[in-house]
Amino acid sequence: MSKTLHPVDFHNPVHLPPHPLPLLLDASLKLESADNLWSDKKYISSWGNAGFTNDFEAYMILIYLGMITDRIPILPAISRSHHVMNSPDIWLGDVFDLAALSDAINHPILEWRDVKANGTKEGEVMKDEVLGCWSPWWLTGPEGHAKDCNAPKDLRLDISYTMAPHWAVLNGGDGVSVWSLAALGFQQGFDRGVEEHSPAPSIFSGTTAEPDMHLLCLDYIFNSGFLWNKDSFESGHSPVWRAVTQHAKFLDQVNSLASRYIKNALGISPGGKLPPFIAIHNRRSDFKYWCHEPLASNLDECLPSLDAFAVRVREMRVELRRLWAKRLGFNESEAELEQGGWVDHVLVTSDEPMWLVDDSGKKQRNPYWEKIDALGWVGVDHDAEETVEKFGNYFPIAIDQAIHAMATGFVGTEVSTMSNMGALRVETWNGGISSYVAWGKLDADAH
Repeated sequence: MSKTLHPVDFHNPVHLPPHPLPLLLDASLKLESADNLWSDKKYISSWGNAGFTNDFEAYMILIYLGMITDRIPILPAISRSHHVMNSPDIWLGDVFDLAALSDAINHPILEWRDVKANGTKEGEVMKDEVLGCWSPWWLTGPEGHAKDCNAPKDLRLDISYTMAPHWAVLNGGDGVSVWSLAALGFQQGFDRGVEEHSPAPSIFSGTTAEPDMHLLCLDYIFNSGFLWNKDSFESGHSPVWRAVTQHAKFLDQVNSLASRYIKNALGISPGGKLPPFIAIHNRRSDFKYWCHEPLASNLDECLPSLDAFAVRVREMRVELRRLWAKRLGFNESEAELEQGGWVDHVLVTSDEPMWLVDDSGKKQRNPYWEKIDALGWVGVDHDAEETVEKFGNYFPIAIDQAIHAMATGFVGTEVSTMSNMGALRVETWNGGISSYVAWGKLDADAH
């Protein structure tokens, strides 16, 4: 397989280069995945259904599981969800350099588009395949059944789910253990697991099948961890970040777009150099559903406030200057004389729309962004850049994340996984600093 990507065609499939040991029986796609998997190699897959960043984190956990079980991970697309309902799926290989990631971690990676034909060619009919899978979500999720994900349906995988065993639950009951999921990929763990529950009828044909040992399949693993839920990324020891995710770099084309958007927002010429800047991620739109009465009637008291972000930015500017002086060996008075290290530019990304349309159909600027203007900050205008029209509904999120990753300092929204990824990238890749704005009540971020 060869890597093919046109300069601006982000939906042209990005396949991995040949691996020293072929990962599939045939480089040509098959209508059944079973026709394309080596019998003497083992594979692992899972699904996503929770938005771009949550699915990204779940797929990084999947790759980590592949590493510790000696299996080849097969990544699905990031599927439509409650965040982006009416959009074509996007593949991680359309945004991240999976070939470089594979090299960095010394472990092969596949996507389902490498394995199974999608049935879109004339005369092609994608075949249903019965597959037995484990369901960690059934064990700990609120619905009392396996996670209803789009990817298996799109791939015509007729899945028969078996609830994961009770010993897969993390201490405290909030999520599942990565180590326990890995154990299911080995014979002893498998034998112990199938003793507890019988397989449910498959989603298409009603067939029952035990979990497959050749292609280990797990329905949903975003809510997994090592010591507690989500410590794969949100703790100092975070194994998945340290072993896998820090090496998942954006494609050059995505970085180029992000650089161009930053320059346009800051008024810098295309050939100009990017200055140091502080990036803000202020997530608001769907967080309002977490605001209950009486705060639901006054969302400004619940959602992250711009006043709180302004305080964090002031603190960050001082800290960045202190770090700049320390690296150059200046004391405070010398730093004042040098007049350097001060980060002027602040670039805001948010799910708040830049423009609103009133009842008469008139387009007007969102008052939220007028407040940004008053603070002397700038925002990324995806409407003006026509990001969705050119690249699809997921690309504003992807480009915003690449923008965050170029910052010197980052201020995010507490509990947002997108903010957490931005903070980790700025700290690890750039040696920068990060902080978060708390929310959920009046003056939540007072400190």
